[in-house]
Amino acid sequence: MKRIKMRRFLQDKKYPALDFLKYVGPGLIVAVGFIDPGNWAAILLRVLNLVINYFG
Repeated sequence: MKRIKMRRFLQDKKYPALDFLKYVGPGLIVAVGFIDPGNWAAILLRVLNLVINYFG
């Protein structure tokens, strides 16, 4: 019963900002894919290598 009420609430056009929430979930998944610790470590190592090669 609550599921039906939530579905009606999300489909209600009185709250257009709720349409935006449909994109938040997939957006978070994509953001985590770009900002995971492995990627940060790879980027930092690449930048450090470039700096060392440039100034070294």
